[in-house]
Amino acid sequence: MEPRDRSSTVRDWATGGQVFLDYLALMEKFQDITKEKFVPTKYDWEDIHAEVSSLCTRINSLPSDTPHEHVSIQPSKQ
Repeated sequence: MEPRDRSSTVRDWATGGQVFLDYLALMEKFQDITKEKFVPTKYDWEDIHAEVSSLCTRINSLPSDTPHEHVSIQPSKQ
């Protein structure tokens, strides 16, 4: 049996918890690539690019309560 999905009961899941879950999934994917457990095709890289772009947009949209949090989620301007 699979555990029940309770994300719909978590307040602001789509703009909070889901972002962190997606980040962790991407990090796991990059670790698999580094360890050569997963060798991406050109199409896989296109999907990964779309996932990273989406994640960056959602990270920048995370609410920030303190100046420190605000600075930590803002993209660096070089």
